Amino acid sequence: MFKKIYLTKNKDTFLKLFYIDKSISNYLTQNFEKIKNNVLKNNYESYVLVKRINNYIEQKCERNYKSYLCTPKFDKNSNKSYMFSGKKQNEIESNFPTVLSPLYNYIKKNDNRYNNMIINYYKNSNSYIPMHSDCCDSMIKNANIGILSIYSDIPSNNSPNNNIRKLTVKSKNSFNSLNNNLINNNFTINLHNGLFIIMGGKFQVYFRHGILKENNNNNNNNNNNQRLGISFRQY
Repeated sequence: MFKKIYLTKNKDTFLKLFYIDKSISNYLTQNFEKIKNNVLKNNYESYVLVKRINNYIEQKCERNYKSYLCTPKFDKNSNKSYMFSGKKQNEIESNFPTVLSPLYNYIKKNDNRYNNMIINYYKNSNSYIPMHSDCCDSMIKNANIGILSIYSDIPSNNSPNNNIRKLTVKSKNSFNSLNNNLINNNFTINLHNGLFIIMGGKFQVYFRHGILKENNNNNNNNNNNQRLGISFRQY
């Protein structure tokens, strides 16, 4: 079962939400440390390209990531990609870890066009990625981008301090003229364990998204419920 949310009246932009099989999410939680350690093998500062008026700037992110499988080469003349693949070689892993095979095989059964996997590691509530749009260069036409959330310890939905992160979504200012077509232009989604979010249609054209810092000082240094944000792309 999945939930499809249209963000425009003409239905050209949508989010699709569903939970992956519990056996897979439990497997990933059990192997969280192994997956995380591979991402942290070559520790480095991470950046994302964020548009400011008519130009792009590099903005630091408090998160680590590594790209697997099909990763486009970095184009030094491009101001679109936030992955900087090839700019820092340790952002790319040539050998696909066997620990990720059960997840990749499961996702391919849902959509066999996914051929790239990026593991983002968020240490605590201070870890974040600023508002941005994903680069779609080299992706197949009308490709979707998927995001999966996995925690080191499965948070309790009944706990007020469960450290569940939020995906913030906002429409781009440059598309204010289209607001009469937008159904919802500013909202958040709780990223529960095992939740898979598909960003489809013109989502990257009309919207930005990010994992922002949490304003909860009690949780800022809490390493419980560390999060893996696992994204999938179609090149």
